[in-house]
This record gives sequence, structure tokens and C-alpha cells, in this order.
Amino acid sequence: MKLNEDTYDTLTTRKDIHWFCGNCKQKVMHNIRIDKEVEQRCSEYFNNLVKSLSEIKADQLKMDNRVEALKEDVDKHVQKINGVSMTYITCCSSRNKTCRS
Repeated sequence: MKLNEDTYDTLTTRKDIHWFCGNCKQKVMHNIRIDKEVEQRCSEYFNNLVKSLSEIKADQLKMDNRVEALKEDVDKHVQKINGVSMTYITCCSSRNKTCRS
């Protein structure tokens, strides 16, 4: 590349100036395009991942609420069964003639 020494020194010491020979420029530009494509695909992938995780968390919250409702329903039935059992035990232990034993 027919550059004088001062120009070469300036180009190589400055971090904000990027220069390449003809062969290297083509390769560098190709790699920059690939890098940008990879960056874009990664961004899309992570955005989709975040969306999926949000949906999973929402579904989990719904399931937690359903489980809690089922627990409350089971507790009500257990209390009802225990109440019937206690009534039966009280009735039968007193030898009440109306007891259906």
C-alpha cells in the first residue's frame, strides 16, 4: 500500500480510524455483516425466550391459584366429613334411639 511512514504511524496509532488493504477490507466487511446478523438473531432469540418465560410464569400463577382453590375446596369437604363423623360418634355413644347405626 504505498503509504509514507508518517501516514502509516498515524493510522496505526489512532484507535478511531480503521483502515484495511483491499483484500482485508472485503473479509472484514463480510465478518462485520455476519457479526451484525448473529447479534440480530441473538437479540430475537432472547426476546422470544423472555416472552416464553413470561408466559410460563403467568401459567404457573394460574396453576398456583387453581391449586389453592382446590386445597380450600378439599378443606371444606374434610371439615364437612369431620362434622358428620362427630355427629355420628356423639349420636351413637349416647345410645340415642334415633341413631341410624
